[in-house]
Amino acid sequence: MKKFILKHKFALAFVAVVAVMASFGALTPALAFGLFGVTTTDLTDSQTGYPANAIGKTTRIRKRITIPLALQVASDIVKILNVKAGWLVKQVHIIMVTPTTGDALTANIGDGDGASSFDAAMSLKGAAGTRTYGIDGTDAYITSGGKYYAADDTIDLAFVTVTNPAGAVVIDVIAEIVDFND
Repeated sequence: MKKFILKHKFALAFVAVVAVMASFGALTPALAFGLFGVTTTDLTDSQTGYPANAIGKTTRIRKRITIPLALQVASDIVKILNVKAGWLVKQVHIIMVTPTTGDALTANIGDGDGASSFDAAMSLKGAAGTRTYGIDGTDAYITSGGKYYAADDTIDLAFVTVTNPAGAVVIDVIAEIVDFND
């Protein structure tokens, strides 16, 4: 009975927060829809660049991403890295900084052409410091030597299984790229 009451108190508190945010204009219709349905969230804003002398060379982009509890919804997509036209992305690594303490949280790493083409069904519940990455023979883009982008795109994290999520998840994303631009 206590769990039932606590769940309903949380739901009422959540509705109250949404109402207050909406009354101050802090909750846009798009965000409100995202809280209650499938949505795509863009967390690429703070992405660091790459060295100017990296043209034609392999380099890495590393970015720390915090995924708040509100974005941990099955089937939702979080854009995590910008990819420029002329880049070959060879591999994407995810390092757990702060894993979930919930029951289960799995996600795929891919892009608009292949939702799980870099890494399928990785767990965001592993111990801090755990590194996941695509496997040759299993993940399509890794098996083919990477993915060449003729147009700008994003690397995305798509939630697959979300069971009793608890707290924000913090990950480091590392992409190995080759820039073929002049």
